[in-house]
Amino acid sequence: MKLLLCKSCLDVLKLHEKTRFCYCGESGGRLTDSQGRRAVIWGENAETIGIANSSIVEAISENKEREESGFPTDHQGLPYGSSIDGWIIPSTSPAVIKEKEVTIGRDLYDENHKP
Repeated sequence: MKLLLCKSCLDVLKLHEKTRFCYCGESGGRLTDSQGRRAVIWGENAETIGIANSSIVEAISENKEREESGFPTDHQGLPYGSSIDGWIIPSTSPAVIKEKEVTIGRDLYDENHKP
C-alpha cells in the first residue's frame, strides 16, 4: 500500500488510480498501475510511505488476540496495539516518480475546496 504524506499540512492519504490531493492542495498523486506497484506524486513537500499489506492483516489478527488477554501498556499505562511494517519510499525508487507539478486533476481539488 502506498500513502502520500504532505509535509506542509501533515495530511496522509492512500493513493488510488484516481488523482488525489492533500488537504492544503500542495501535494498530490495517484497510482499508475492497477496492482498498486507504481505511483506518481508531486509537490515539493510530498513524500511516499509504503506499508506491507500483509503486516496490516497480521496486526489486526494479533490485536484480536490481545483484546482477550489484555493489551500491553506504555510508560503512562496507556494500551498500545500491534505494529505494522512501514517505510518512507526513497526518491530514487523506480516505484515512485516525483514530479514538480501536475495539472491533471487540479480542477477536482479546486472544486472540492471552494470557500
